Amino acid sequence: MHKLDISKQLHKALDVIPAIPKGRGRIAAAAKLLGEASPTVQLWLTGAKGGAAGLPNIAKLTHIAKVLDVSTDWLLSGEGSMRPAADLGLTIKANTLGTALQFLHEDIPERAFTRLAYDKQGQVLALLYEMIADGRDLDADIKRYLISHINVIT
Repeated sequence: MHKLDISKQLHKALDVIPAIPKGRGRIAAAAKLLGEASPTVQLWLTGAKGGAAGLPNIAKLTHIAKVLDVSTDWLLSGEGSMRPAADLGLTIKANTLGTALQFLHEDIPERAFTRLAYDKQGQVLALLYEMIADGRDLDADIKRYLISHINVIT
């Protein structure tokens, strides 16, 4: 896939996240969400020239796909479903799961979470679990992102 194609897929994935603006501030917001430097994300989003330096490597693509909750195949090819199939090989750690549940209980408005069907609650919990497992800080931006993700899947 060419840089411009990956750029287009990244923009499509970011478009469904209400907390990510479509114009000014998009690069900074995406960089914060992805845990990357703004100039790096700018290269990815603009499809800027510069050989392989303008493309995320496979490890980064996998990370991006997880954070944005999109299929890596879709991100690379634009084909198939945008959303990934369930990962049945997940190893769950009780302390990480406990931290995720505590965060949901204490920081996400109950009405926002409990109105979801159980499978959708599972998606939110899995997303939060992955963020914690990846070492992300549970700050206000993560809270806003989760609430926006809840609103997208309802």
